Amino acid sequence: ITLCSGQSGNVVFTGTPGTTFAWTNDNTAIGLAASGSGNINFTAANVTATETANITVTPTQGSCEGPPVTFTITVDPLPMVDDPANVA
Repeated sequence: ITLCSGQSGNVVFTGTPGTTFAWTNDNTAIGLAASGSGNINFTAANVTATETANITVTPTQGSCEGPPVTFTITVDPLPMVDDPANVA
């Protein structure tokens, strides 16, 4: 998933009915908490350089834990232009 600074991000997890999803984030500079549960809904941070985070999601149902899945979220800075000098 790639977002621009300030853009909303939404990740919906699906799987076996009744499954819960816990996730971790290895780079909070993107604007997402270090961990959570359920779907992910956040606003990307205003970054000055590209930031990439690895998100690991672990499904659980009852006392059974499924294999974790990892994906990335990349947040790119907004493009800027320098104000050109006036030409005489």
